[in-house]
Amino acid sequence: MDFSDYVAIISTLLTIISFVFNIIQLKDRKGLMQSIQSLIQSNYNIFFQIARCTTRARNQNSTKKDINVLDRALENIRGLTDAARSSLIATGRENFKFEPKYEHPAFPGKEVDDDVLYGLPPELQRKE
Repeated sequence: MDFSDYVAIISTLLTIISFVFNIIQLKDRKGLMQSIQSLIQSNYNIFFQIARCTTRARNQNSTKKDINVLDRALENIRGLTDAARSSLIATGRENFKFEPKYEHPAFPGKEVDDDVLYGLPPELQRKE
């Protein structure tokens, strides 16, 4: 055996190893794509339900019966947004080793508590 035979053997082995790693990456990528598609679909469903509740609430009058419908719609919206947030946190943890935190729109990149009033500086906490 001369040197060219060794080079051919080594290049063949490297090609086979590369092929195996590509198959493994393809399988992982398909699983990741399915997770992302599932997340997108579940969030789309949640936002569709939120839009439906807000449309239903917007079309109500101000009678006592309609106020109960508004209360129910707002409670549904609160539950749906909590479910969406939990779903995003779980997906971030499991698939991306990342846990999203609330970022105030006026202060991007700075982590603040969830109970900061929208549109106000983080120093102004909600007082209930």
